[in-house]
Amino acid sequence: MSNYFLLVEKLFSKRKIDGVYWGCNGSIDIGGLSEEEESIDQASPDPLHQRLLKEQANAINNHKKYKCLSCDGPNCTPSYLCQGAYQCWKYIERDKDGNIRKSRGCTTNLDHVPFFCSNEETMVQAKEKVFAIRCCHGDFCNNGSFPELEPIKFSDTKVKMGEDDSASYVWRLIVAVIGPVVGVVLVATIVLLLLRRNHIKRLNSSPPHTSYSALPDDMRISAPVDTTLRACIN
Repeated sequence: MSNYFLLVEKLFSKRKIDGVYWGCNGSIDIGGLSEEEESIDQASPDPLHQRLLKEQANAINNHKKYKCLSCDGPNCTPSYLCQGAYQCWKYIERDKDGNIRKSRGCTTNLDHVPFFCSNEETMVQAKEKVFAIRCCHGDFCNNGSFPELEPIKFSDTKVKMGEDDSASYVWRLIVAVIGPVVGVVLVATIVLLLLRRNHIKRLNSSPPHTSYSALPDDMRISAPVDTTLRACIN
């Protein structure tokens, strides 16, 4: 009988409730993770995120500070120094019109180190400009020439759309200038044709002028009688 109770106590000494094992003596034993949780936990981390964290950790551990050149403008002639920097950088950009902007500077905040330069040199082409940034560690390491920029590349679709827009603008301009002139000429031609038609119609409908006289028939005087009267008066 004693062996039976020992077996029961051994079997029921622990019972599982919601993934947590509660012992008869009140002790707690956390159960294992589910398959889904294990797969998530074993998934490989993001390489970029790990690299950024590593660079930030290295910068914090090294804890070296540098002197960097700082300037801005088209020529970017260094005018003052940036001290106490964790990294130096130089930046160049060119827009679609060919305007170039240059700058040199530094990063004095450790939190910004991995976000300014995840790589030693980065070149990006945006919608309307291309820019590049080069980072370095060391005193005045951001001196010297700037990175070379690639020409801005537009897709064939965008170029074709630009040509179509230019052609349509030219046609709209031609219509806007010539259209009113053509309209005035057409209206004037129609008016002249109507006036000419009415004039011809009136001429055709008027009586002959051979026997016209403003006097009534009984007061008309023939040419011989008129001549005799004039002779008597004289």
